[in-house]
Amino acid sequence: MWEIISLLAAAAVHEAGHLTAARIIGVKKISFTLKNLGGILNFDFSKTTYAGEIIVHLSGGLAGLLSSLAAYCIFSSSEYTYIGASLTFAFVNFLPIRGFDGGGILNAVLSSFMLPDYSYKICRIASDIAVFVFLTTVIWIEIKIYPNLGLLYFALTAVIQKLCDDTTRI
Repeated sequence: MWEIISLLAAAAVHEAGHLTAARIIGVKKISFTLKNLGGILNFDFSKTTYAGEIIVHLSGGLAGLLSSLAAYCIFSSSEYTYIGASLTFAFVNFLPIRGFDGGGILNAVLSSFMLPDYSYKICRIASDIAVFVFLTTVIWIEIKIYPNLGLLYFALTAVIQKLCDDTTRI
């Protein structure tokens, strides 16, 4: 039961980081959608600079990293489940996969100095490669090191996101 609470708390801190940054940046339209195997926060970045978009994408992972550090300093070894979940959210979400924070960051960086069509194509290729490498790595970890159903679930979510949602903008 503690593992589920830790996972939900890590997800809540991650998303709260995005919401806080979006409000500070001035993003007006924010929506939540249940999609495929998880929930997605959607931000309308149409009235925001690319730098603001990058800040919002970075803020979820940074909130998780900071909360992990705080949990380690305050509680020491008793909160390893939360720390692990939070660090995993941060690391995986920074991968350049469409629909993840890293995909949004890559798109915003590329879009700031090239045409959107080129940016989109590069992001799609990077996402395909990242999903393949991530899924391959997770399967190797599952077989060779330690079976972790949470990580496998997250990897499969990325693949399903990729297969089912290739028509949407990053």
